[in-house]
Amino acid sequence: MGKGKPRVAIIGCGDAGLSAAFAAAKSGAEVTVISNELDYYPRCPLPYYISGKIDRSDLVKPLRQVFKGTDIQVIFDKAVKICGDAVICEKTNVRFDKAIIATGCNAKKISDSLSLRSIGDADEMKKRAKGGKSGKQEKPVIIGGGMLGCELADELGGTLIEAKDRILPNFDPEFSEAMQKELSKKVKILTGTTKVPKSDFMISAVGVSPDTSLARASGIKCSEFGIVVDNCLQTSMPNVYAAGDCIEERCFFTKKPMHSYLGPQSERQGVIAGVNATGGDMRYEGSLNAVVAKICGVELGITGLCSMSAEERGMKTTFGRITTKTKPDYDKGAQELILKMNFDGEKLVGCQAMGGESVDGIINLASYAMQHGATVDDLINMAYCFSPPICSAPNPIILCAENAKRRMKRG
Repeated sequence: MGKGKPRVAIIGCGDAGLSAAFAAAKSGAEVTVISNELDYYPRCPLPYYISGKIDRSDLVKPLRQVFKGTDIQVIFDKAVKICGDAVICEKTNVRFDKAIIATGCNAKKISDSLSLRSIGDADEMKKRAKGGKSGKQEKPVIIGGGMLGCELADELGGTLIEAKDRILPNFDPEFSEAMQKELSKKVKILTGTTKVPKSDFMISAVGVSPDTSLARASGIKCSEFGIVVDNCLQTSMPNVYAAGDCIEERCFFTKKPMHSYLGPQSERQGVIAGVNATGGDMRYEGSLNAVVAKICGVELGITGLCSMSAEERGMKTTFGRITTKTKPDYDKGAQELILKMNFDGEKLVGCQAMGGESVDGIINLASYAMQHGATVDDLINMAYCFSPPICSAPNPIILCAENAKRRMKRG
């Protein structure tokens, strides 16, 4: 890098680019962000902006305002290629010692439907939902019954279509079927079909694809899953890293390539890339696909592998499952909670939870346990806190692990 501050160029400024910029700056780099958008906004809250639960002014911030008070420089341009030690843009070139690609992904679309990826997409859906110029409110036909499709259906109503035989197919049936029962009270749900009713207001929620156009134009190795990186998020090009939705994700357990597009992962990968681009040695070990949502007032979360996903990977798992309460029965605020944990041998490999509250804490704790190779006995012997207005005792994770242990003994 030579003398003085290392020059770090970051291409893209979503969750990964933003966290990479701050991490590199805190590590002493001279940071330049190249963005083709004037504003920063997180994408996970977009369904709630469309429904009116979040104001635009609270969600969208000008990039110059985001970086105000720092030495981070912002260039509004479109990067087209990395050549040597320069990012070639449409209007200018940016020299660097290290570069980080954070170009994100593109939403997939069916026919002439709308898709939700940008604030512009959200503005258009919001206008349609409110009635637009006609003043007549429209109910959408939403294609895709994953998390995003279910969140949109919950917020906007209309019709939800899923090609598989149930919505939320990445969950085990008892969870997806329970949520389908709740969601069907307010929207029409069609499963096991690809036939789409005619509508002027169609929304595709059928996934995304990594934006690898810049990387490919630069001769950087890519696969069908995204930009290929190592555990330090280094690409095949010297001095160039990549982070976020544009990279090839790996399963935490099998280390095999996979698709995974989640905000928390992008944020963490941005930090790792930003630190490593300035001489650090942080490692990324793969994805657990941890995700949580609130649909129809019910919290739902998953991390690691559900039973079917584990079976597809050649694992023969044993599960523990309980139905309990989030607080003691004598507390009137107690909510129902369903918890299921999957074990490969003795090791925890997956957790799903559904209930009125506390699901995020369970999913985060299970994720940490899996990252550190926790066994069923580790979970049974876990130390925990208790207070009647806050949580139950024993901890639901302990009860679920005990249930799994009994199943293991029965063989």
